[in-house]
Amino acid sequence: MAENLHLVLNERGNYNLVHEGRIYNLKRTNMEDKQWVCRRVKKGCRGSIHTNLDVDAVLDCNPHADDCIPDNDILYKMEKKTVLKRRAAEEMKTVPQIFHEEASSASADLETASQFPTYKSVKTAMYRKRAQKFPRLPPTRQQLEIPPQWRMTKSDRRFLLYNNVYNSILIFCTEENLSVLSEHSVWSMDGTFKIVPEWYQQMFTIH
Repeated sequence: MAENLHLVLNERGNYNLVHEGRIYNLKRTNMEDKQWVCRRVKKGCRGSIHTNLDVDAVLDCNPHADDCIPDNDILYKMEKKTVLKRRAAEEMKTVPQIFHEEASSASADLETASQFPTYKSVKTAMYRKRAQKFPRLPPTRQQLEIPPQWRMTKSDRRFLLYNNVYNSILIFCTEENLSVLSEHSVWSMDGTFKIVPEWYQQMFTIH
């Protein structure tokens, strides 16, 4: 692919074309070329380009609207946005924490520090990705329904031993591990406030 032509996979599983600081959507594939239109077409920009079928050469182009300003950092921002969304979907860290880690890493390089996307511009997409994998909380804790896959271990053993929705108490443990605990007079405990849902105050681990 030509150095100034870049295909970027979007959320719908299709590709956007990035060329000279602008993003294009594929409009149609013809017998000998592909037509791409500016992503700001709904805002009145009629800019477009035609590429060959391999998308490694520009065959023709139409000018953009005067207010359609190119962003020379757009490819870097799109790549970082993809990383942020992937981490939001795969990791248990909070969305702000993930953003802070990636932003801190980018700030270490002077060439990328000013190019990193703002939290406001990626927050919605990150939470949307997380919601696809981790269900949203219902309006009240009484309506909370823990899916079967979270109530059992990977070996198909019961994991959710106790659920008191009125006192906001959940106990996750297997019968085997509970038996091991009962055989010891000294237990170690640790607690955290950072990762619990808003209805709960603290998570304890006992071992």
